[in-house]
Amino acid sequence: MVMIAFYWAHYEPCILRSKSWLIFLPKVKHQEMLSLGKNLLKLRKKSLLLNQGSQGYKDKWQKAIGFYSETIKLSSNNATYDSNRSQAYLELGSYLQAEADCTKAINLDKKNVKVYFRRGRAREMLGYYTDALDDFQHALVLELTNKMASSAAERLRKLFQ
Repeated sequence: MVMIAFYWAHYEPCILRSKSWLIFLPKVKHQEMLSLGKNLLKLRKKSLLLNQGSQGYKDKWQKAIGFYSETIKLSSNNATYDSNRSQAYLELGSYLQAEADCTKAINLDKKNVKVYFRRGRAREMLGYYTDALDDFQHALVLELTNKMASSAAERLRKLFQ
């Protein structure tokens, strides 16, 4: 909530206060003050909604990880479950876990293009660029027309030039 801490007449300085920020506005007219207050309220509401959306997005991936983990406990020989859980880990920025799941999935299914691409993404984010490039190239061997793997491999090749 935005509160007007103080202001005198129409041309005096004023301070707007929120929970996390403080703004000092010299010489603001009354109408400008009202307009600014409304804009700040809208901005604060957008910020709160964005935070809630982000949290919902994270919660979604956390729930997915839980479901895939339970499924993996019941059937540990299916590369799809590890592959899908690795995607959830990637979305949350848990790159070590994503890489581990991808490696397990590759050991179960060496022809899964998505898993090589996902492991390449995880390794790239971890800074293992040569390993990531190897994964992207392997994905291209399996599927020559894979545009995401092609652009990722090209991006990493440029790093090494």
